[in-house]
Amino acid sequence: MSGNIIRILVVGCGLMGTSLALRWKESTTLHVRLTGVEPCQGHRQALLSCGAFDDVYASLEALSETEQNLQKFDYAVLATPVTAACEILERVQKISTWMMDICSVKTSVCQTASHLGLFETFLPAHPMAGLAQEGPLAAHPKLYEGTHFLYIESWPAIHAWRPLLEETGAELFSMPSAEEHDRAMSVVSHSIHVTSLALMNMYGSMVKEAENSYRGSGQAKLHSVTGPAFRDLTRLAASPIEFWADTLLENASHTSDALCAITRQMGRFQVALANRDRGALVELLKEAKNTRQEWEGEH
Repeated sequence: MSGNIIRILVVGCGLMGTSLALRWKESTTLHVRLTGVEPCQGHRQALLSCGAFDDVYASLEALSETEQNLQKFDYAVLATPVTAACEILERVQKISTWMMDICSVKTSVCQTASHLGLFETFLPAHPMAGLAQEGPLAAHPKLYEGTHFLYIESWPAIHAWRPLLEETGAELFSMPSAEEHDRAMSVVSHSIHVTSLALMNMYGSMVKEAENSYRGSGQAKLHSVTGPAFRDLTRLAASPIEFWADTLLENASHTSDALCAITRQMGRFQVALANRDRGALVELLKEAKNTRQEWEGEH
């Protein structure tokens, strides 16, 4: 790829899309020209100072109108919620040679791409990276470094995208199917996110209940006694609302199943505590600790 200027379109210039652009922009082996499409005016304002893109447009329509003799982009990244990716895929394929989405749910976007006859030129992908913050100001060129960049293995466009993806510093990791990917994400990501939200909501409810009890009593309020465990477990509650509403609904069935599994595990602890069964509680703690150590060893 070195030597030629690679024209890349990024649709959705938030945290993920801008972080990709920053990484490719600073590459010493790639020569790129990056064009962004970002409908959020606040994000577009922030992009003026980050230097990730050569051009930024408010929409695909604005891009087409401004570039009257629009030359096809070599690559296009859809860094949008999955419903938006499905909606714009047909338009994007008309102005780019290779396409990739980085949505965290794959079934619907794979179905859309297949229906449009894009099996050869589209790559369903999903980087296992991110932050609770949103927007281009949180973007960083090393966001993907040391992470896994997942892709669906049966889609042949990986050969065209591999040099760009390897440039991110991530390890490429294939998933056997969109269904397997979405089921896995329900366990390791989506149900975890909902659990974090539920914990935050539980805290909010307890704060309201405690306010009357603490008023004038001299006792510490709950926010004064939170520690690292609370911060770690609830940090995902700060994540962008619209993105996660879209993601969770797209993977609702698998995520619901995973939440049922979490509820069953919580029930085991609840029974042990209700019965003051130290032996059962110790076994549960051992099971969790051993599983964590196994994960650390594999990870």
